[in-house]
Amino acid sequence: MVLSTNGTTEIIGVGMTRIKILFVDENREQLTGLQKLLADDSDRWELFFCEDGMAALDELAQGEFDVIVTDIDMPIIDGSQLLAIVRERYPSLIRIVFSHCSEQRKILRAAQMAHRYVPKPCSASTLRRTIENTLYIHVVLDNDAVRKVLLQTSSLPSVPSAYTKLMEKIDDPDFSVREAAEIISLDVGLTVNVLKQVNQFGFEHSITDIYQAVSLMGLDVIRAIALTTHIFHSIGSLEIPHFSMEKLMQESMLVALFAKQIMLIETKSDENADHAFIAGMLHRLGTLVFVVNFPDKYAAVLDRVYGANRPLIPVENNLIGISHPKIGAHLLALWGMPEPILNGVAFYREPAVIDEPNVGITTAVYAAYHLTLDILDEQDRKESLDLVIDEPFDYRTDSYLVGKNLTKQYSHWREECRVLFQGLLHG
Repeated sequence: MVLSTNGTTEIIGVGMTRIKILFVDENREQLTGLQKLLADDSDRWELFFCEDGMAALDELAQGEFDVIVTDIDMPIIDGSQLLAIVRERYPSLIRIVFSHCSEQRKILRAAQMAHRYVPKPCSASTLRRTIENTLYIHVVLDNDAVRKVLLQTSSLPSVPSAYTKLMEKIDDPDFSVREAAEIISLDVGLTVNVLKQVNQFGFEHSITDIYQAVSLMGLDVIRAIALTTHIFHSIGSLEIPHFSMEKLMQESMLVALFAKQIMLIETKSDENADHAFIAGMLHRLGTLVFVVNFPDKYAAVLDRVYGANRPLIPVENNLIGISHPKIGAHLLALWGMPEPILNGVAFYREPAVIDEPNVGITTAVYAAYHLTLDILDEQDRKESLDLVIDEPFDYRTDSYLVGKNLTKQYSHWREECRVLFQGLLHG
């Protein structure tokens, strides 16, 4: 049996194209449930449903697919065998396991053949987010380049358990601020670091209670701060010329604050502002991957940037094989971040790649990054962050801002962010 619903989708950041997804499960009720679960996506995804591996292979032979989502326990050809065949015959097909299998051996075997593993049951948003983020990794980012770099890494930033618990509650409408504060407070080190970062926002009174911090900042922003502080503080001291972990975190905070301010000005949307803040906080995540796993190479990168006045991104691509925005976005996609944040991180140095209507997250982070340089230069404080100044920037002639007719807005953003910065200095 094969069921189909027709539709088109916009691959994240790439334009309109048809995405074909094949679901395989021996349980007909499960397939019917999936069809209902993803009914809201029928206008953008073309969904096919098969009850066994043989039918799936027959369907795959009839035309090109983009994604296969399969259970593990099935007769004749189980999920692991199916994915092994798919990997050999259709290596570009994205492979996702969606199963409630409890046998560790089977799970590990299937995981080796899949790009992602999603346990049953899960919410529609979780399954949808997994498919979207896996598509993002394999379509939007240069996956071959990412894979080559990841194969050479010995250590990647991890997600703190408190952050994982917060993400598990993301779809719970009854999840309260107090519950979020209780989760964070269980990690004393994380609590201290979150409060330290929150108090950089220039509140009139010092924030000493995590419940108060979550109430003031909002759950999305606190999640970003929790993730970022954990990552930064989990990495030990590193002796690399022209690099400072503390200065990098200060830069991330300023870019986050400025990006949030821009989105509040332009959209009046708290959700957009929070997404911009998160992208700003995490825009240099890929740099941490480089300094931990390739310290000598990254020292050479910075030496060439500072010593020979070369632009950062091309030097990273040349010496390491990929740029810090792309590797950072790859990790965030694996961690389940939504598309606007992924774009804001992946393309903050080349926003023209993303055809954003009006002012979006990527534009906000791009502008915030340059505003950080601009405002610090005015204050003679640029040295305090040791920021990489790799290309001259003038907002009045910048091709992206001019092309988007945003030079007047940038001037306004600069004034607002200058006031915000002064508040941070004297708050």
